[in-house]
Amino acid sequence: ARDPRWGRIAEGSGEDPYLGSLIAAAMVKGYQTNSLSNKDAIMASVKHFALYGAAEGGRDYNTTDMSLIRMYNEYLPPYKAA
Repeated sequence: ARDPRWGRIAEGSGEDPYLGSLIAAAMVKGYQTNSLSNKDAIMASVKHFALYGAAEGGRDYNTTDMSLIRMYNEYLPPYKAA
């Protein structure tokens, strides 16, 4: 999310794609073990829709102005890193 007026902004890891990528990768690594065959192992799941926080004017379920370049450069890197 990049608009501080959006009510769910606290659920994300910030507006910087690089920092968000580091945080997402660290969270998955912290939750998920190396061997998922262990009975106490946890499989991490990257949650939320990638462009959900891109609503205009900070209003939930509002219109979105999203180009492919913006989507790939700003919103998808944390998901790829995770």
